[in-house]
Formats: sequence, C-alpha cells, structure tokens
Amino acid sequence: MNKMSISVLMGVLPLVAGSVVGQVATPPPGPRPEPPAFVPPPPPAPAAPRPQVQPQQLGRQLERLPDIPYIPLELVQYGESLDLVAMGPNPTIGQSKAAELMPMLVGRRARHELVVLENLDFVLQINDGLLDDVSFQDIQRLVRVSDMVKPLVPPKGISQEAFDRGMLSRVQHEFNTKIVREYQNGMSEMFTADYGDDGLGEFFKFLMSESIKEAMAALDGMCIEATWRMDDVLAKAGLADTEVGKKLATITGSVETPWDELNDKAAEIQSAWGPWSLEEKKAFLNAVTTTRDDQYFPPIRMLNLDAVGWRDRTQDEDKNMKVRIRRRGDATPQE
Repeated sequence: MNKMSISVLMGVLPLVAGSVVGQVATPPPGPRPEPPAFVPPPPPAPAAPRPQVQPQQLGRQLERLPDIPYIPLELVQYGESLDLVAMGPNPTIGQSKAAELMPMLVGRRARHELVVLENLDFVLQINDGLLDDVSFQDIQRLVRVSDMVKPLVPPKGISQEAFDRGMLSRVQHEFNTKIVREYQNGMSEMFTADYGDDGLGEFFKFLMSESIKEAMAALDGMCIEATWRMDDVLAKAGLADTEVGKKLATITGSVETPWDELNDKAAEIQSAWGPWSLEEKKAFLNAVTTTRDDQYFPPIRMLNLDAVGWRDRTQDEDKNMKVRIRRRGDATPQE
C-alpha cells in the first residue's frame, strides 16, 4: 500500500470505527418527519452527571481496572456487535444485567431501522458485497465507499450508550472496552500476518463491517419478522400479486422457529426480491414495521450474557485458536 493510500485510509478510519471502540462518529441522518422516531424511556437519572471519558483518559483508567481473570475473545468474526459479544467474557457483567439493557437495545434497533430505510440503496449494495470489492489502491472509490458507510454508523457504541444512561458502571464499561480493544489488536496482527503490506487495508475493511453491524442486523431483522406474517406484509405493501410477492408468500416462519433457520429465511428473501425496484423493497420493509402492534418496538432476541460453555483450548494443536468462547443459547458447549 503506497503512502497516499495509507494517508487517505487513516483519514477516513475514525469516521467508521468510532462506534466499535467507543469514540463518537458522525451521527446518522435524523428520523423521518412523520411518524416521530422511537425514543426509549430513559432510565432513572443518576445522582450526579457522569463526566465524559476522553480516549486518552480511558487508556489511563483501563490500567487501574481490577485484576479479574477472564477468557479473551477468540479471533474470529462474530455475527453480533462486538460490544455485545464482549459482555459474555466480561467478568463484571452477568445475565442479571440483560433485562436492564433490553429497552435500550430495542430503541437502538428502531433507530437503525429508520436509518436503513433512509439509506436502503447503500445498504443493499453493502449487503451484496460492496466492501469485499473495495481496492485500497483506488483512493477515489475508497473515499466514496467511506461516505456511503458513515450514515449507517451509530454515534455511540452499545457499551458507551449504556454507560451514559447509567446502565453500566465505569468498570463494566471500561472492562468491555478493554476486551474489545484486545480483540481488535489481535485481529490487526492477524491481518498483517496473513496479508503483509495489504494487512492495514484488510483490517480497515473489517472495522468498516463491524461499525455497521447493527444496521445490517436491522435489515435482517425486518426480513425475519416478515416471515411471521408474510401475507399481511405483502398486502400492506401492495405487492401480494407480483411474481416476487407470490414467491415470498411461501417463505414463512414463526417466533418459535430456530434462529439459524430464520437467518436462512432472511437470506432467501433478500435473494428472491432481486427483481423488485428499490421503492418496492422499501415498501416491503416499511410494511413490516407498520403491521406491528407498535411500529417503534421491533422484536429482538433476548440477551444471553451467561458465561456458559467455555472450554480452555490452550493445549490444542491449533495454537492460533487459544480459547473457545461460550456458545449462546441452550445448546451444549462447542467442541
């Protein structure tokens, strides 16, 4: 990667990585004028306002965290936001915290749905692999893609928002930041080892995909939810009689459907709706929200923060995989 590429890369990196490492990024566009955006009920105000933690302050405070043992995150790419994944091995956060965090996560999902609908053309391009095709030798394309990604990046990460709302203590929030930062450093080293001089560019693509993970989850979530009442959604969108609509009518699920199957159904919907125009796809997703009992309370999975299913893998032959982080849900631990 030449010096010019590195210069541009470092210039756009903070714009897309802010929510992953807890810094503030460019906020997404505002909600549609009608109807008003969902605003989750605020938690009880803390006794005194919390001072904003600047990045340099955070680094010093992380050194003073309690010395509690934990298993670092495995160096793989996760399907969930890193902030949520890090709460699993975070020794200061337990399952009792999940119920308190859920209203905030519902609110974040509702806001991301609005952002997805307002930027659906870009979201669909990303969903079709736009980031995979980025060449970091093409500076103009790099800047253009970075501009496309910015509206999808939340102004705050999950852990930072939970801390600002008084849902996480300073130690809980900073332990989460520590776990995420260690994971990112490990991934950076892995990309450098695998790609050499191109490692920085590959790591940047990884950070971009992480920074928009909540937006992409919102798209998948609306498609999953559509399977629960597909006939109503298609009728509401006025698309039931189209050829695509007739095909989608056969893709159904329920709240009881295993989540892996629901993810497959979401992918099936996004593959089948190809002939639809952008406006038809937007009408379909809008219909998912407007056929709810409450438009601004999207259903999301309950947080599972139980530290179950851990297995020490330090003695395995594969020295690059030191640990296996717990498996979410009630399934047996991974082998």
